[in-house]
Parts: sequence; structure tokens; C-alpha cells
Amino acid sequence: PDSVQRQVFKRSFTTKQKGTGLGAYWAKLLVERYLSGRIGFRSSAGEGTTFWMDLTNAGAPDWDK
Repeated sequence: PDSVQRQVFKRSFTTKQKGTGLGAYWAKLLVERYLSGRIGFRSSAGEGTTFWMDLTNAGAPDWDK
């Protein structure tokens, strides 16, 4: 649902009974802030969800950010 898709990368968001909801949040933080890349997903009812990341313009990580 769109309501879930809008929240996927929010910290502590989960659709599961157990879990922290940090996985997608931390992946986005790492890819975008430290690796200068992009991350996203495509979702289609009945087909599932595919996450992708693009590190084309990523250089060496800037761990001091």
C-alpha cells in the first residue's frame, strides 16, 4: 500500500511484530550520506518488492560526515 511505501525509509518503521525497523533506514543513511549514492525500491502488488542502490557517483566514503 502507498501508506507503507511512504514510510519504508523512516527510522523505527516496521510492518512486523518483532523487529526494530532500522534496516532500510540505516541502508539509506549509509548509501546516501556516506557513499554518495542513491537507494530506492519498486513495488508491485502480486509481484513483490525490489530494492536497488546506485553507487555510480560514489567515491571513497567520507566517514567524517
